Amino acid sequence: MSALLQTSVALVAGVAAAVGIHALAKRRSRMFHKPYRAFTRAVIVAAGIGGALAPVAPTGIDGVDIVWRALFAAVFTFAAGRAKRDARLIAGAAAAVGSVGAWPWSVVAFVALGLSTGSARMRRPARPLGVVIGALQAQALLRLTWPDTPYATAVLAAVAFVVVVVSGFRHARSRERKPALILSAAFAAVGLVVVGLLAFGLFGIQQDVRDGARAADRGLDAARSGETDVAVAQLERASTRLSSADEGLRAAWMRPGRLVPVLGRYLDSGQRLTAAADAVVAPALESARLAAGDALRIRDGRIDLAAIAELAPPLERTLAAVPGARAAVDRLEDEELPGPLARRLRDLDQSLVDAVDDGEFLLGALDLVPQLLGADEPRRWFVLMQTPSEQRASGGIAGGFGELLIEDGQVDLVRAGEGAELRPVGVPWDLGPLATEYSRFPGTGPERYFQNVTNVPHFPTVGATITTVYPQAGGTPVDGVISVDPSVLAALLSLTGPIEVPEWEGPITAENVRRALLFDQYQRLGSAEGRQFVIDTIQATFDRLTSTTLPAPAQVLHTLSPMVQGQRIKLYSARPEEQALFEEMDITGAVPEVEGDYFELVTQNVGQSKIDWFQQRTLAYDVRHDPVTGRVDAVATVTITNDAPASGLSERLIGGTNFPEPGPLGRSRLFVDFWSALDLDAATLDGAPIVLVTEQAYDRNLHWTVHTIESGEQATFELYLSGFVEPGEPYVLDLGTQPVVRPDQVQVSVSGWSGEEVVPVAGLRDDSGVARATFEQREPRRFVAGSGS
Repeated sequence: MSALLQTSVALVAGVAAAVGIHALAKRRSRMFHKPYRAFTRAVIVAAGIGGALAPVAPTGIDGVDIVWRALFAAVFTFAAGRAKRDARLIAGAAAAVGSVGAWPWSVVAFVALGLSTGSARMRRPARPLGVVIGALQAQALLRLTWPDTPYATAVLAAVAFVVVVVSGFRHARSRERKPALILSAAFAAVGLVVVGLLAFGLFGIQQDVRDGARAADRGLDAARSGETDVAVAQLERASTRLSSADEGLRAAWMRPGRLVPVLGRYLDSGQRLTAAADAVVAPALESARLAAGDALRIRDGRIDLAAIAELAPPLERTLAAVPGARAAVDRLEDEELPGPLARRLRDLDQSLVDAVDDGEFLLGALDLVPQLLGADEPRRWFVLMQTPSEQRASGGIAGGFGELLIEDGQVDLVRAGEGAELRPVGVPWDLGPLATEYSRFPGTGPERYFQNVTNVPHFPTVGATITTVYPQAGGTPVDGVISVDPSVLAALLSLTGPIEVPEWEGPITAENVRRALLFDQYQRLGSAEGRQFVIDTIQATFDRLTSTTLPAPAQVLHTLSPMVQGQRIKLYSARPEEQALFEEMDITGAVPEVEGDYFELVTQNVGQSKIDWFQQRTLAYDVRHDPVTGRVDAVATVTITNDAPASGLSERLIGGTNFPEPGPLGRSRLFVDFWSALDLDAATLDGAPIVLVTEQAYDRNLHWTVHTIESGEQATFELYLSGFVEPGEPYVLDLGTQPVVRPDQVQVSVSGWSGEEVVPVAGLRDDSGVARATFEQREPRRFVAGSGS
């Protein structure tokens, strides 16, 4: 039966009751003045039984709630027999309004309201009629469904109860008022004592719960971020606060409070929450202490596999305790809590959700980490050193490499070399099906020039190509690839301290290693000496890593995290289960799936110099979005500046391109690639129309050209793009990033199709109805904007 039909039936029943009682009272009103004591008592008893069967739970204790419901209904019915008609009308109106949609109790409420209204002609309606009306109203009041907010129905029922009981008391006989007054006074005195003690206790306990929830939230967040020292401190505070709250809630003088409606529910929910939260915090704290301890520190290139295994049991206990904690949080969220505490609980609940996702991932990772570290068999990994001062799509040319051997947690560098060593002599390397991935670069791909293995932006392709080529070049077959660049070496040296390299005067430090490898060596060293310098720097860095004790894992993760986010550290494994783990860690350098709009600028050096040290790129991406149709029009304005001088530096640094013919010093010749989810309508270069080549790859468009920029000049491309994203959904833009020497300077704006207001959701700020962002891009970024309508 529909809600409208239910309400209609209830209204008809109410009107019928009003008309019927009105007519009956007009003809035979004296029948309502007979005492009918047995009848009224029976009605009161029946009302109490009906109330006991109601579904409301004022304290959360079944037996106690039955008594409270029965008392409510019986007292209300008794008082209704003496109350004035106006009081019953107020209660009847409250019951009728609050029970709409509560079939069949809405009919009961409207019948009671009709009886109250229809008896208006009686000067003194008889007590039997009053108790009947009160019994019906009591049943409806105990089953209210509106307003649909916590405790609103309880407040509505309480108001109706007070109105009727006060009126009934005032108009009762004196011999009825005296015992009622005595009972009420005694009941109120006991209640005040119990409520006072409970309120006093809850005042202090609430602070403990709030602080404990806040600390647990921060501790779980810190644990997920790898900040183990912070996690330990916050989880210890959470454990202390929650234990204090639990002791307070279970104190003997707080127990009577469980019998008090509403406050008893707070007490019960609080006990459940503190117990459940402590069940999560305790093993989480144990895990954090293990992670922060010395056992997991890397010593002389060795990782303790037994210490890693010890992380699993407390993590499993944490995950097992989360459902109970979430249930306790959900139960408390159903209560009408004070704002600060409610917010803390919502934050804690979200942290618990995140903890489950991250914890399940970590458990899976812990199963694979020993395998990755050679617990079962020796593992070999190719270390790729990219050189972004000579750009390639994945970052930079393959300037150097190493080969790691890992056995039973012991890491050793068994070979270091320069990328050119792996070029074939005579017959090109056999890339197999991977050759199609490099078809844009005929004759210059990794089958002939290993250094160009990074010509594609999708690093899993780079990794698969290396594992295919390296054995052909005389190397030992490897299980996977670890890609780094000089920025990563700088991060590692900040952990280990400086190194000494024969070809270099003075120490190589975290502060100078990046400039030394990307710029200075090409100015200060010859070609052969420079190649050896790269090899010796790789060897010395790993020698330093494997001959010292590294800081705590949290500090190592904190130091390397920006390198991962900026895609300067990338991992590839030839084993599917390990590659799936790397994908979960978002460390594969894979081209991401298109989920809305997408744009990425990629430039590749056509020459052999390191002139990209001087390159600066800017991007302005301006979008108009129609949320109704999903239509997107975008203008991408890309400016590439070549700050290289035309003289005064070595040819290795600023030598002109040798493709298609030699050029002057300071000249930069580039593949300029624009990856986009949208179609290209038109393009200009420095204001003049230009035709770009358009291809499809990785489920998106590639618009590209080759362009030359002379010393001290710049080139500005404007691309006019259009397409569609999901209609009726917020606009989502993913901006990819290429690891370059100088971070890109980026501006993004999203406006409505016809000037409508756009609301920033993620990564953007509001600027008079336009969503904007201005930033220095060092990592992939996502932006979300919604319609203001």
